[in-house]
Amino acid sequence: ATGRYLNGMDTVLMSGEDIKPLKTTIRDGLSLVPAGEALQNVEHQVQKPELVVRRLRYALHERLARSDLFRVLIDTPSFPGVLFHAAIDVADELIIPVVPDYLALLSLTTMIERIRELEQQSVRKYAIRIVICRYQEKRRLAREVREKLVAYFPGSVLQTVIRECPLFAEAPSFRKTIFEYRPNCSGAEDYTGLAQDMIEERMAA
Repeated sequence: ATGRYLNGMDTVLMSGEDIKPLKTTIRDGLSLVPAGEALQNVEHQVQKPELVVRRLRYALHERLARSDLFRVLIDTPSFPGVLFHAAIDVADELIIPVVPDYLALLSLTTMIERIRELEQQSVRKYAIRIVICRYQEKRRLAREVREKLVAYFPGSVLQTVIRECPLFAEAPSFRKTIFEYRPNCSGAEDYTGLAQDMIEERMAA
């Protein structure tokens, strides 16, 4: 109902609430735990960031580990705050979307440098997967940036690029995914290819 508070990961991370009752089945093989309306407050209200990490690890490893989950995806801000570090701490793979322009390339380089520092601190290695989004084949700059990404980060750039598609902006207004809204469009085709990249570990040559 309109105005009703929606619980989600905010209550898991801020008060240690059980994650299992918050998991909703969207369709066969896909479940979702919403962010919750107060998730943004985690960055400002949590006094002990390490507590957020422990709660997230417990929620995923102890509460969800026994379910038939194939893969857990965590959508997190890209800036190095509490949520970012909590997600990094429990992750095995990092999927980084990049728009093909030079400023985004510089930001990506800075982010990966930060990730490498975290690897040294925690004595672990992350599998980094880079996804090129909003790609326009006709733009020379887009092609050049893609080539540089493949050259600078060999073995980390996923094969499929997500082409610019105006339907991505339309689908949410109908409360549908791109697969439900326009299953035959280029956007749905690209994300299907991207999922296959992840399963088969297909990287750009």
